[in-house]
Amino acid sequence: MQDEYIYEMNTPVYQYNASAVEQRLVKTLKKRRREATVADLVAETGLPSFQVEEQLKRIVNDYQGHLKVTESGEILYHFPDGMRNQVRGAIPKARRVLKKVASVAGRILKTAFKVWTMVMLVGYFVVFVLLIVLAVVASMAAQAKGGGNGGGGRGRMGGFGSFYLTTRLMQMSMYLWLYSGGRPDRRGNKPKERPLHQSVFAFIFGDGDPAGEWDERERRAFIAYLRASKGVSTVEDLMQLTGRSYNDSQRLLNRLSLEFDGEPDVTDEGTLMYRFDQVLRSSDRLDQPPSRGTEFHRELKPLIPFNTNKPGLNRWIGFFNGFNLLFGTYFTAFALAFPAISEEGIGAFFILVASLFAQITTNPVGVVFWVMGVIPLVFSGFFFLIPAVRRARERRANRERARENVRKRVINAVLAHPGEVDPEMIQISGTPGVSAEEARSLLHEIVREYAAERGADVEEKRPASGANPAAYVYRFGDVEREQQDISTVRARRNVADHDIGDVVFDSGSD
Repeated sequence: MQDEYIYEMNTPVYQYNASAVEQRLVKTLKKRRREATVADLVAETGLPSFQVEEQLKRIVNDYQGHLKVTESGEILYHFPDGMRNQVRGAIPKARRVLKKVASVAGRILKTAFKVWTMVMLVGYFVVFVLLIVLAVVASMAAQAKGGGNGGGGRGRMGGFGSFYLTTRLMQMSMYLWLYSGGRPDRRGNKPKERPLHQSVFAFIFGDGDPAGEWDERERRAFIAYLRASKGVSTVEDLMQLTGRSYNDSQRLLNRLSLEFDGEPDVTDEGTLMYRFDQVLRSSDRLDQPPSRGTEFHRELKPLIPFNTNKPGLNRWIGFFNGFNLLFGTYFTAFALAFPAISEEGIGAFFILVASLFAQITTNPVGVVFWVMGVIPLVFSGFFFLIPAVRRARERRANRERARENVRKRVINAVLAHPGEVDPEMIQISGTPGVSAEEARSLLHEIVREYAAERGADVEEKRPASGANPAAYVYRFGDVEREQQDISTVRARRNVADHDIGDVVFDSGSD
C-alpha cells in the first residue's frame, strides 16, 4: 500500500503533510527499536532532513522521547516508553478518534462506490436481458395464438433459440457476479478470486502504479549509496541509480542537496561533486567498503498495467458494459423519436417496454428515456471513456519509463568501462514495455545523446554495408577522468571522522 501524500518534487521542502511525515517517522522508529539519529531516519524514510527535524520535535514531546548526546555532539533520539502517543486530554483524544473515524468512513465510502459501480454494470445487464426474455416469451405467445404449421413452427424454433441465448447470457452474468468470471470446480468450490466490485473498479481506474513508491525508493537507495561511498556523489552516480537524463539528474541532485544538506564542491582536478556529510552521522556502523552503488541501480522501473484482472474477466466486463451501452443508446434514441416509431421490427421492443412502465407511471416514455436510456448510456460511456483516457496517459508514462530503463543500463555500462563503450555489447534484453528492436534503437539514441552531452570521442568500428548501419565505439575520456578523481577523493575521506561516538549524556537518566 502506498504511503499517504507527503510532498512533491515541484513543491518547496517546507510544504508537506505533517501528519503523514509523523506517521512514517513513528513507524520507522518502531523498526529501529525506538532509537535513531536524524541521519538514520532520513536514510530509512527518504524524507528531507528539514521535515524529519521539524516533526521530531513534536514526536519527542508527544511520545515522551529522551535525548542522548554522543561524543561528537550528535543527538540520538530515544523513546524508552514505546511509540505510543502519551498526550492526554479530551481534545487530543477526540482528534485521534476523529482521525480513525474519518479513515474508516473513507474506506466504507470507497467500498460503497465500488459496489455501486458493479451493481450498475451487472444490474442493468440483468434488467436488459430480462426484458429480452420477456419480449421473446411475448413473441412466442403471439405466434402460438396465430397457429399455423410452417411459419408457426419456424417461429417457435426461432423463439426457442432466442430464449436459449438469453438464458445463457443470464447464466454468464451470474458467474461474473459470483465468481468474477471463474467457474466453480467439480466439488462446487468457489475460485479464490478477489471480489467482483474490485475487479470492476480496477477495469475503470486500474490497480494503481506498481512504481508508486519508486521516488521514495530512489531516495533511500541514493542515501544508501552515499553511505557506501563516503558521502560523495556525482551527477553520473545519480544517473546510474535513476536512469534520468544528465540535465534531469543535475536538477534532481540540486533538489537532493537541499533535502539532505548536501554541499557542492570542486576537486583539485576540477571535478564537480557533492558532499553529504550529514547522512554519515549515524548510530549504525558505516565501515563497509565503498561500492559503485546499491543493487537498486540494476532494478528496472515497472510499467503500469491496464489492471491485474485476468484477460478473460476484462473481456466479459467490457462485453457487459458494451451491451448496456448498446441498449442505453437504443432506448434513448427511440424515446426521442417517439411517437414516430413503428410498432413493427425493432421498434416493437421499445413499445413493449414502454407498455410495461405504463403500469406504474403516467409518463412511461419519459421514464424509459431517463431510467433505461440516459442513465445507462452515460454510465456506460464514462465506463469506457475513463479507462481509455487513463490508458493513453499510462502509455506515455510507460514509454518514458522504458527510456529510463534503457538509459540506466547504458550509464551502468559507461561507468563500468568509460574508456571504451561499444553499444552492441550492452545487454538490454528484457526491457519492459519495448521490443528488442525498439530497445536497441533507444540504446543507440541514448548513447549518442550522452556522448554529445559529455563530449565523448567517437570511433567508427564498422562502416555501413547495405541495410546494416555503421557501428561506432565511444570513448568517454572526461567521465573516466572524473571517476578516477572521485575515487581518489573517496579514498582520502575517513568515515570515522563522522562517527557519532558513545553517549555522554542522556536526558532520561537520573
